[in-house]
Amino acid sequence: MMSVFLTSNIFIIFSIFISTASCFVISKSGLFKHIEFSSRRLFNIDGVRGVAAAMVVMNHAVFILMNTGIVKDTYFSEIDYHIFARSGEVGVQIFFCITAFLFADRIIKTQNNIDWKRFFYSRIKRLAPLYIFMITVSLLIAISISPEKFSFSIGSVYSMISMYSFGFLGGDVHVLGVKMEPLTAVIWTLPYEWKFYAILPIIAAIISSNKTLIPSFIFVSVIAFIDSYINSALWVYFISGAFVALVYNRIKPIDSKAFGALSSVAAIAIIIALINIDMAPYGQMRFIIITLFFSLVVMIPPSIFKLKPLVYLGEVSYSSYLMHLPVMFVSFKLINSTKSLYNISFNEFAIITCFVVALSSIISCFTFKYIEYTFIKKKVSYSQVREPA
Repeated sequence: MMSVFLTSNIFIIFSIFISTASCFVISKSGLFKHIEFSSRRLFNIDGVRGVAAAMVVMNHAVFILMNTGIVKDTYFSEIDYHIFARSGEVGVQIFFCITAFLFADRIIKTQNNIDWKRFFYSRIKRLAPLYIFMITVSLLIAISISPEKFSFSIGSVYSMISMYSFGFLGGDVHVLGVKMEPLTAVIWTLPYEWKFYAILPIIAAIISSNKTLIPSFIFVSVIAFIDSYINSALWVYFISGAFVALVYNRIKPIDSKAFGALSSVAAIAIIIALINIDMAPYGQMRFIIITLFFSLVVMIPPSIFKLKPLVYLGEVSYSSYLMHLPVMFVSFKLINSTKSLYNISFNEFAIITCFVVALSSIISCFTFKYIEYTFIKKKVSYSQVREPA
């Protein structure tokens, strides 16, 4: 019998392969023809973003039977649920590194010559449409399965409206008696993103001056190190990304086939270690290892992360991040309505999960193309953006 360690890791790796393969198959329809692989785009960032998204998906996949109410507790002895929980944690931490890196890199390269009005509008245009779509779909699902009669009471209306707040009003909400967290659990990270965007002008001012850069960086790093020891600090991973951006703009990355292959092996080994070694989820050791991992990804780009299928998966990562829970929830609810999953074996669960992961990836490709990308390519002139009253 295969060990719990091997089963858990193979399940995660195979699911990443399934997600990647699904995106690759969809790419044959020309859905990703806008990606120019001859450009100077950092495809290694796209690839690692795709892996991070798939890791978050698998974190939620193994808990889906509990989240849908089919079973009440951890169910399968064949897997280690802690490995999957760590998979989700690492995925989110990598996302934050990427966010900070990309924007810090942009600030450095433009020497803080950024139109902040256009920047904030572009962020809203980039993130809000799909979020609104996902929340609307989730609310419709909740209404359709609710045992309560739909009513426009103050409580129900407030609960529904609060779901559109990007997590600032919390995500642990009940709508008509239906707990929304199994559908929208991922939104808890979004306030961190928006808060980071809000302080970017301050970060830009600090980075653009050598007099303030070093002392400010030392001060923030010390605070981050202390906070990661005392609390479950997630914001510190923005520091990791910004730090790597500073290094990236001062030292030329090593980009060759030989080093790319070695870096690929090292990156995979680090990810496997991160999800299998028991350590504080947001503690100092995780912070140090994630920072080293992301430094490796940027400074010695792993060739595996530049593979086209992984780039496609990275391209739809925001869609995958937001849409996988509603897709999984509905899929398992429908299957359970025709055949009870209460006594399902692990092998049956793994097979069903792989199909649902593939479905989620395919749907993410289309929500990216027809929602995200529609607004990404939509250019708006200043005359269309009203000044605040």
